[in-house]
This record gives sequence, structure tokens and C-alpha cells, in this order.
Amino acid sequence: MEKFSTLFKSYDSIYAAGAPLIICARALIKDNESGKVFVQLKFRNITEKIISAVKVDIECFDAFGNRTDDIEGYQYLELSEKRNDEFGNRKLVPLHNSNSRSFKVRCTEVLYSDGSSSFCDELEEWVIIPEQPLLENKLGPELAAQYRRDTFEKAVFVPDSPKDIWRCACGAINKNSESACSVCKNRWMDQYMALDTAALSANLEEYRFAEHEKAEAARLEAMRKAEEERIAAEERKRKNRKTAMIAGPIAAVLIILAVVLYAAVLRPLSDYNSAVELMESGNYSEAIAAFEGMADYKDSAELITECEYRSAEKLLETGKFEEAMEAFAALGDYKESKVKINDCKYGIAAELMEAEKFEEAIAAFEEIADHGDSKAKIEECRTGILDQKYEKAMTLFEAGKFDEATAAFEEIIDHKDSAEQIENIKKEIVYREAVSLYNNQKYKKALAKFQEIKGYKDVDRKIDLCNSKINASSGSSGSSGSSGGSGFNNKGNVRSGFSVRVIGRYGNEVKCILTCNHCGSQMTVKADYGSKYNAKCSLCGNYQRVSLK
Repeated sequence: MEKFSTLFKSYDSIYAAGAPLIICARALIKDNESGKVFVQLKFRNITEKIISAVKVDIECFDAFGNRTDDIEGYQYLELSEKRNDEFGNRKLVPLHNSNSRSFKVRCTEVLYSDGSSSFCDELEEWVIIPEQPLLENKLGPELAAQYRRDTFEKAVFVPDSPKDIWRCACGAINKNSESACSVCKNRWMDQYMALDTAALSANLEEYRFAEHEKAEAARLEAMRKAEEERIAAEERKRKNRKTAMIAGPIAAVLIILAVVLYAAVLRPLSDYNSAVELMESGNYSEAIAAFEGMADYKDSAELITECEYRSAEKLLETGKFEEAMEAFAALGDYKESKVKINDCKYGIAAELMEAEKFEEAIAAFEEIADHGDSKAKIEECRTGILDQKYEKAMTLFEAGKFDEATAAFEEIIDHKDSAEQIENIKKEIVYREAVSLYNNQKYKKALAKFQEIKGYKDVDRKIDLCNSKINASSGSSGSSGSSGGSGFNNKGNVRSGFSVRVIGRYGNEVKCILTCNHCGSQMTVKADYGSKYNAKCSLCGNYQRVSLK
């Protein structure tokens, strides 16, 4: 059984006007062994800056459309993605609920290698960009061919401009501020203006007329040459008739000599030259067969070996390493055959490394340790193994499997920030215990736990909340207030309500952050735009009915 199965996959491009990247592929992947579900995304950088980190929000739903997961601020780190680079698809984002069968995604922030960043929270909704139509579908085959003659040969698509980007006829995506394509360097305006069907039709007619003129000129030239040949042939016949009686006996002798000469010298030489041409043009199997039919003529035997050597080199160049290695081995000490065998082994090892089969790749590189940069590749493979173990440990950590994650990080304690992650696991365990105590109103015990991990996450703010709760429980309660626009806590005391900040809009639905004006606690809310929401702070009890807009 395959380890993973695909629940959902789409290659539709998703974009929001002003964004520095495009989400060019999405998928839901299921681990058939554990039953866990992951989100897989692929991004494309459409800026000239190098992207070093990306943050996204993911909202998941089950098969019935019910919300199952909200992942806010998931980060893709340690990137170095240049213009038009595609990335992200090698990282699986774990979901908490394995019933998830569809999802929405939006990029919220992008960090660049120069330290600057783009905040995407205020951008419009991320939507699917319509598929770019083919030239043949819009113009038909003849006008599409004329369009390529008028613009550039590699034009495949209809150039268009959805949102604040434009798509080149070569398929590349560019910002509207760019006058020429970042890939093929052809100008947008030239491509767009060339779509005029009237102009294309006129140019096509000119092209057809020019081609007709060329064909007619070629036909007349052929007729002229044929007539010249006919006249010359007639003249030769006339001269031959005069000399036939004189030259007859001599000609017979010459014919006999010519036959002997052709059979003994000219034909073998012609066959040899033809075989050499086959070899030089890369038709090695045909050349070998031709040389084998010449027995010991000239250096035919040596050239058979040369053909076999060149054929092996061609196999090596095209990545057929196993076949090439077998061919070079059969050649023994001929030229650099033994060195080429190591080149083949290197290619096999490199393929294993590319497929992230690092253990097998190390074994393959060690067999040719003194060949090329094999030793350096071995170290890269070992680093790759450590990276895989690190990613597995991080996945365990994110899934809340702290014991397994700790053991995994301890195994690679000197790799990257593994030691720091072990400390973060310890802090996370204490943090969750403290939050549980706080939610059960055991504020003093929660305070003690929070003080053990000061500086971790939002612990400093939670310490203030614990102190506030402890002080409030030792003081007197205030007088009850009246209902109205201001908020109330769970004892009826008047507070200062909530502030509302809209961070995203999806059709008629808005996503807002509500901030308690009493204790500073925040909550994220999704509801219909303009609707009323009964907001209640889970920490201090502050309550208010707020309008989401």
C-alpha cells in the first residue's frame, strides 16, 4: 500500500491583488499508515526580491462543509526563493482533524532576505485566476501561427491581464509595473497589440502571397534548369554518335577496367566513407554494422570500438547510467572507459541523493569516494538525513507528541537548533499546564507555573492576568451597571467593551480580531459582514454585543 494518498489536488493559481507571490498548487494528502491529513501548497515568487519566509492562514472543512481546522500563521522558514522560483511543495502542513476534506488558504505575510516584509492581511480576497487560454483556441491554428511570426516563436498562450498582473504569451506571470516579461523579455504592449485579428488576417494574406511567389519562382527555376538539361543531353547524344564507332573497342576495355577498379577499390572506399559518416552523425549501431561488413578494410576494427565508446558516452550524457556503465565495462582499457564507469556510478548516486534516498546515496558515493566531489556529496547526504530527522521531530512537536519529539531532537542534538527545541518542548508542557490551571480559576498555581517560563509566548501578559485575577478576588466587587453600549464582566461590573479590527473579508463573511479593552485578551471571530456578535472575554468576563464591520 502506498504511504500517502491524495484526497484533493488543484493546479489553479490563487492570487490577491498586490501580493508578492502566487499560490500555484494545492493538495490534501492523507498518511495511509497513521490516518493523519496534511495540507500541501506550492508558491511562486513574482517579485524581484528574494523571499526568506512566508506565513499563511488555512481554514479547513469536512465533507459536509463544517469547519474542522483553523491554522493561523503557519510559517515556511529558511527559504531563499528568487523571481519565478516555485517552492513549498516539499513541506506538509499537519492538520488536527483527519476529517478535513477541503480548505481555503491565504498568505498573510512575506519576509524578504533584505529584512523587509509585505503584510497581506489588508489585501482583497484570494481568488482563483482563470486559466490562461491557448492561442489556437482563441485565434485558430492559422492566425495563431501568424501571431508567432509577428511576435516570437515560443508564444503559446493569449497574453492577458487579470487583477494587477499580466501573463505573457510564454506563460510567465509579471506585475503590471513591468513592461517586459521577466522570463522571455518580450514587451507586454507588443504582445497585446499583436492580438488584433484584422491585422493578423492581413499579415497572413501577405505571408501566403509571399510564400506563393516563392513557390512560383522555384517552379519556374526548376523548369528552366530542366530545359537546359534537355538541351545539354541532346548535344551529348549528338557528339556520342560521332565518336561511338571510333571509341567502341576502347570503351569496352575501359568498362572492364572500371568494373575491376570499382569492385576492388572504389566500392570498399565508398562503403567505408559512408560508415564513417554514420559514426560522425551519431548513428553508432548502423555504423558498427557497416564496419563489420568490411572485414579488415583499413581501420574498420578500431572504428567499431570507437563507435561502441561513443555510444556509451551518449548513454551517459542522457542519464542512462546503468546501460552506460555496462557498455564502458565491456570496453576494458579503451580510452577513458574506467574513468567513465566512475562517472556512471556518480550519476546513479546523484539520482539517489536527489530522490532523498540518502542512505543508499552515501553507500554509492563511498564506492567512488576519490572521484570528483563525492566526499562533499557524502557530507551533504548526511546533512540531508539530519534534516529529515529534524523535520520529523518538528512534526511530532507540532502534533503535541512531546516525549517522541524530545527523543527525536536528542538524537540530533547538535543539528540546527535541536537543543533549543528541547527546551521549547519543556516550556510548552509547563505552558499548557499553566493555561489549564488558569482556565480552572486556580490563579495562584497558574501564576507559579507561568513564572517558571517567563518570556515564552504570551506568558508575560498571562502573568499580569493572573495577578489581576488574584487582586480582584481579594478586593470588593463594584456596583452593578446598566445594560447598553458598554461591556460588562461576569459579575455585572461595567467595563470598556471591545475594539474590533477587520483582517479579512471572504464574500459576505468577515474575519475580525476582537480585543478586550479591560484585560487586553484577543479572540478571532468569523461571521456575516454587518452582523451583531455577543462577545465575551474568557479571561475577565467582559461582555458586549458588537457590530462586525
